[in-house]
Amino acid sequence: MSTARRSPAHRAGTRRPRILPAAVVAAAVAAVAVWALVAAPVTMAGVGAGLEALRGDWPRSVGGTTRPAAAAGDPGLGSSYAFTGMPGQDIVAFDPCDPVRYVLSGEGPAGSDEIVFSAVREIAAATGLEFMYEGTSEERPSTYREKYQPEVYGDRWAPVLIAWSDPDEVSRLGGRTAGLGGSTPVKAGSQPWVYVTGQVMLDGPQLAPLLGSPDGDATVKAVIVHELAHVAGLAHVDSPLELMSPHTTGPASLGAGDLEGLAVLGRGACVAEY
Repeated sequence: MSTARRSPAHRAGTRRPRILPAAVVAAAVAAVAVWALVAAPVTMAGVGAGLEALRGDWPRSVGGTTRPAAAAGDPGLGSSYAFTGMPGQDIVAFDPCDPVRYVLSGEGPAGSDEIVFSAVREIAAATGLEFMYEGTSEERPSTYREKYQPEVYGDRWAPVLIAWSDPDEVSRLGGRTAGLGGSTPVKAGSQPWVYVTGQVMLDGPQLAPLLGSPDGDATVKAVIVHELAHVAGLAHVDSPLELMSPHTTGPASLGAGDLEGLAVLGRGACVAEY
């Protein structure tokens, strides 16, 4: 794993409202739900941490703080949000007592690194989670990505992978789909589901021509923010006012409901077993 790219850990960011071209919004959001279905849990509910460790896909060095998740309220007037969740648990989130570590993979378009870092800062600010950049990785994206890769990342959960790719490598990036995003949850016994890693796949050939054009950087950033919001745990909503809308038109920045939902996801459970 290399550290050629550098950016500090993120807790804050800014949002600049701009309007996305309709076709690009469609590309940004059209198939994220498909990825969420493919990437949803690879760990069966009710399987204990001990059994997972014996199977070799659970870090031995887990341990930390235990704290229940905060209660979620209803969306505010005129806003809308939804969570990917799990059966029996509507809200699944990353452990807020641990940083969300992430790496970059693949050669992105010129100038794209700072756009990625800016998108991460925006999600960090909305959730209150600490995102920690760990450099670049040789790992390539996969819809069957392993959550625990000790030979690559050591005895811990694999970090969130943000990868530049193309339809030849990731067939689900075909057509107008410019990005895919999702996370992998785990569960130990009676403890709640918690996300431990995730990934974002970005279609470089489709997004690269937008950079440097009027509003192009904002468009690419909106795609990345949308996918990272899926990583955090947001699902699509049927509202044209939210960035998480699956429709062909919408805002280029997080809406009121997006922000409310991400704030809830930043108050998830802390589970020492994970």
